[in-house]
Amino acid sequence: MTTASTSSSSTKRSQTDDVGQTPAEPLESIAPTDSHAAAETADKPSASKVAKVDKHPEHEATEEKQDGLHVEDEDEDEDDSNAIAPSQIANLTKLYEDGILEVVNDGETVHHPCNATHNKIISLWQGDITHLKVDAIVNAANNSLLGGGGVDGAIHRAAGPSLLKECRPLKGCETGRTKITKGHRLPSKHVLHTVGPIYSRNDRQESEELLRGCYKTCLALVKEHALTSVAFSGISTGVYGYPLSEAAQVALDEVRQFLDNDEYGSKANLSPLRPRIAQIKHIVFTNFRQIDVDQCKHLRHVPDYFPPAPSEVQDESKEPEEGA
Repeated sequence: MTTASTSSSSTKRSQTDDVGQTPAEPLESIAPTDSHAAAETADKPSASKVAKVDKHPEHEATEEKQDGLHVEDEDEDEDDSNAIAPSQIANLTKLYEDGILEVVNDGETVHHPCNATHNKIISLWQGDITHLKVDAIVNAANNSLLGGGGVDGAIHRAAGPSLLKECRPLKGCETGRTKITKGHRLPSKHVLHTVGPIYSRNDRQESEELLRGCYKTCLALVKEHALTSVAFSGISTGVYGYPLSEAAQVALDEVRQFLDNDEYGSKANLSPLRPRIAQIKHIVFTNFRQIDVDQCKHLRHVPDYFPPAPSEVQDESKEPEEGA
């Protein structure tokens, strides 16, 4: 079992195979939403369902050992007929080009230059994360890793009892850290179980460092296991009380830093003098509940971290062509 970790004043070092991470500078999750709120009543997703900003907005059973994650999968007879591939979900480029995602600031809050490659990697989606056919989905778990309410419970139910069987020997997970398991009956190959902080207004810095640790350690495991697609659910944005706007900025900032600076992102692959390495292709931020889509003012932060390229922005000053 491989784990990943981040340093924090309130967390202790655990297993020696943890990947140490240093909290970065401050973020609102596109946020994947609600890790710990009720998930059972969500509508069945469709391939075209996307977070409406304008409204405001393989897994295959195998006996082969892979990355040390092998367990017996007596219940891995999942039906992928309702699975959604990341290629079916609109990425930022598409959302900008269609005018669904708009820049609503004056440019003063933009933290990063535009990067068309990044915008093709990032997607926003509203629906049930357990239907996504990606290399890994992120489960906003509790410290026990034995399942709970909301998305955590939904993931355990969809994955089947063998997920719980694999989680029991892990002996839980500390806040700000992540552990990886197989996906079992899920369409996703793996599950990244990360434990977000309970938000404290009295110690916002510590809450932020722990939340950043969740994203850092998830992305570290994505790189370690050579995963090319990952979907994030909301971390700490449900009953754990993390303000959605602030959580979204953390998510956006950590993912942007990963894509800009990590060799697993696109930057290192620009040099023709070195062999091309495996590379992340899809990062999906999910919203589970309709209320989150209807109230997603936090999406205004997306252009601050992933601004549109000039070719992605609609020119409203242009007169429509005759006969168009």
